[in-house]
Amino acid sequence: MIRFLLLLVAWTAVAPSAARAGPEGQMVLAQTIAIAPRWFDPAEAEGIITPFIFYYALHDALVKPMPNHSLASSLAESWSASKDGLVYDFVLRQGVRFHNGDPATGLESRSRAWG
Repeated sequence: MIRFLLLLVAWTAVAPSAARAGPEGQMVLAQTIAIAPRWFDPAEAEGIITPFIFYYALHDALVKPMPNHSLASSLAESWSASKDGLVYDFVLRQGVRFHNGDPATGLESRSRAWG
């Protein structure tokens, strides 16, 4: 019985220190999630949702997504798609201008995106 008690005392003295043998202090797992995009060109944006808050404040899109999963007019007054869904035609609103006053004709998007 004395041997058992000595083993129990020795084990309880060693067990707490063995359980704490890992690193001391705090472990921090961090991931950077920026709410502001690194650049403001939507064609070169990362595929995350948050920057779209800023993009819609700075850029108008041809159409905008609505909560019921439909699309609403923005820069495009109307649009149509080919039967195979590969070609879209957009009719732009009249009088749309860039921040510097230049008129938006649609050619800017074509030359930028499809070059």
